[in-house]
Formats: sequence, structure tokens, C-alpha cells
Amino acid sequence: MLVDWFTILAQVANFLILVFLLKRFLFTPVLKAIDERESKIARSIQAAEVKMEDAEKTRNLYQEKLEDLERQKAERMQELAEQIEQERLRKLALVKTEAEAESDRYRAALQTEADEFAQAFQRQLGTAVMETLERTLQDLSGQSLEQRMVERLAEKLTAHEVDNWQLPATGTDTESTHDIRIASTWPLVPQQRQILETAIRSLGPGYDSIQYELEPARMCGLTLYSGGTQVDWTIDDYLVSLHECLDSLVTAPGSKIQGQGTGP
Repeated sequence: MLVDWFTILAQVANFLILVFLLKRFLFTPVLKAIDERESKIARSIQAAEVKMEDAEKTRNLYQEKLEDLERQKAERMQELAEQIEQERLRKLALVKTEAEAESDRYRAALQTEADEFAQAFQRQLGTAVMETLERTLQDLSGQSLEQRMVERLAEKLTAHEVDNWQLPATGTDTESTHDIRIASTWPLVPQQRQILETAIRSLGPGYDSIQYELEPARMCGLTLYSGGTQVDWTIDDYLVSLHECLDSLVTAPGSKIQGQGTGP
């Protein structure tokens, strides 16, 4: 077989030319395009990673802000709850204070009304007692209540009875004097004054200065003043004792007066 070296060399030359042409016009642009594509993809990935990092940072920032808002919300809710509780306690205390004040005013009004009723009852009772005693004395002895009180006080002073009925002694100094004031709830007539002056002077010397005055605001009675000594002969004490007795009967447990309201 004969070898055609010219043909072989021509084919080799054609192949080299083809390779050169492929490399020059095909492989190089393709590789360049591939490299550019890879670079573009790498840049896109890098940009995406940067954006992901920024997005993560933004998410973390908003998450922190959200947590801060939640914390502030919880603190504000706690403050509001405390304020509401304080306001509730304040209003409760105010209502309690107002209720206690109203209760105190109500009790004070009741006490005032009770005191006024007791005073009116005592005055009416005293008036009734005086009228009864007056009629009794007039029927039995033909004397008035005032006249009998003057005579009874004179008898006690003359008898030198002790305790509240005894005036201070004058002592051995016969020249010493004692100013005596006699207060009565009615104008003393000359006869009644004479009876009292005689009884007072019987105590000893020094009781010459005697003055008279009226005390119409008090219940029926007489009062003698000498220095720091006060001698009373009134029906006030009797009325007070009677009033206390009536109160004890009214307020006593199981008393008949209380039981009247729960009949069969």
C-alpha cells in the first residue's frame, strides 16, 4: 500500500487549522462567556448573601424592637394595674371614710336627739313632779313647794348636818366675815329670806353679808355659795336619779317595758 505523505500532511495541516479556528472563534468565546457567567453568578450569590445578612440584621433589629415594645407594654400594663389598684384602694378608703363620717354624723344626730329628748323628758318630768308636789303640799299642809324647800334648807342648816349641807366654820376670829350668795329659781319673798338669814346666822358670827340672785334656768331649788363651798337644795338630783332609774328599767334585758312590743 502506498502512503501519500502529501495527503497526510495536508490533513494534519487542515486539522491544525481547524483546531486553531475552533479555539480562536469557538472555544475562547465560549470559555469567556462561561467565565463571565460564573463571575456573574458569583457576584449574584455574593450580593444575595449580603442582602441575606442585611435582612437578618434587619430581622434581628425588628425582633429586638418588638421585644422592647412587649417589655414596655408589660411594664405599662403593670403600672396601670398598680394605678388601678391604688385608685381602687383610695376610693374604697374614701367611701369608708365617708361612710364612717356619715355614721358618726348619724350617731351624733341620734345622740343629740336622744339628749334633747332626755332633757325635754326631764323638764316635763320635773314640771310634773313639781306640780304634783305642789298640789300635795298644798292639800296636806296648805304650803307651797318653794316655802317648804326654804324651811327644809333652814332646818338642815340649823341642825348642822354634815357633808354637802355644812358651811365652813368661821373659826375663833369673831371679826372675820363670809360673803354668802343665795341663788334661787324663784324670787324669794321677805318671809323666806328672813327664815334663811336666821338659819345662816345661827351657824355663828361672820355671816352678815348675804346677797340674793335668780337662776331661772335651773330646776326648782336653792343654792348657797360661801367662798369655795356650794350647798344645793334642788330637785335636780332627784330628777336625775329618777331618770336613771327609768332608763335602767327601759334598757334592762327582759324588762316589762321592752317586752311590751313583743306581745302574743
